[in-house]
Amino acid sequence: MGTATQEVISAVFYETTYRIDGYTLADAFRPQPDWGTMRFRVSASELPEHTDQDVVDAARKGAPVGYWLQRVEAIGGDPHIRELMSVSVPVANTTQKQPA
Repeated sequence: MGTATQEVISAVFYETTYRIDGYTLADAFRPQPDWGTMRFRVSASELPEHTDQDVVDAARKGAPVGYWLQRVEAIGGDPHIRELMSVSVPVANTTQKQPA
């Protein structure tokens, strides 16, 4: 891994993906492909000096109410898309109680 300066230069922008609380794999098959999803992009040049981990930490802290952070990507540079952080989408909603 490079230095913090190299990490800043390599990303043209960062993209974060948030999923609504309770989102499961079944939701990916809804007719509206982005249902329950919020995405944000920010240009790396607009951020003060930072590392990739700084971006991931800020994305976690800045999650919209009712959403969880699923992915952070750095887009641009080499390689073109770098996945900085990713969490698998749950297969089932584990917060619901099963009937007795």
